[in-house]
Amino acid sequence: MYKKLTVILVAVLFVVSFNVNVINASEELASETIKVVAHIPAYQEMEVIDPIYIRNVNDKFDNDLNNEHVIISEAGQVRIKSNAPWKLELNNRTLLSNYELMVRLKGSSEWKDVSNGAVMINGENGNHLLSFDIKLIAKETAGSNPVNESIEFDYTLVQI
Repeated sequence: MYKKLTVILVAVLFVVSFNVNVINASEELASETIKVVAHIPAYQEMEVIDPIYIRNVNDKFDNDLNNEHVIISEAGQVRIKSNAPWKLELNNRTLLSNYELMVRLKGSSEWKDVSNGAVMINGENGNHLLSFDIKLIAKETAGSNPVNESIEFDYTLVQI
């Protein structure tokens, strides 16, 4: 009986070993394409770390109004975090009668006039710490009528 079982088992293994098809692993078994569209809303955050505020402009000229101009370095700082391009609007609250007022980003050579209102600064997405320098230019009439004027700004951030 064991002999018959052994012969049958060897015969089955012999037949099976010659009839097995080798599966080619390099063939593609299935393929599917999926198109995904993700809508990410714009995120913008502005933090005024150090507001631009100068209490008495005349004090910056050290009581010598013969100076042509005074530069105040790092007069204010704003942090902007955004995942989209942005535009920052600096609005001068006080229109100075005896001075011209200029502003620039720290490290820039371009001064922008804000004597009569606002200036725009454009930026790209990311995390930005902006420092501002202020330049006060005395007008010719500044020495004849010294007035205690102050400088203060408003900030508006918009997505481009």
